[in-house]
Amino acid sequence: MEVAQTVRNLSEAMKSLEAMVYSGKFHHNAHPVMNWMMSNVTVKPDKNDNIFPNKSTPEAKIDGPVALFTALSRLLVNGGEQPESLSDILINRGLRSL
Repeated sequence: MEVAQTVRNLSEAMKSLEAMVYSGKFHHNAHPVMNWMMSNVTVKPDKNDNIFPNKSTPEAKIDGPVALFTALSRLLVNGGEQPESLSDILINRGLRSL
């Protein structure tokens, strides 16, 4: 399944991740590179309250967070509902890459 990196696909995933972080259901163990990349992500809601990841500067790197948002978007589409703990899913099933 392909997940296009569009506002339509990433907005819900970004909002879901934010809710999981604030509710304590998602942890990334304060990895310094992920912390740095997350600090580079900026968002600006559109007129429909959708959000999309942007870079704080042209040099900023946001690849890790965008990969996370894309994976979460696919998970939400496939599962139909937000998992109890995304961290548990990643720990139990692992993260696959090519």
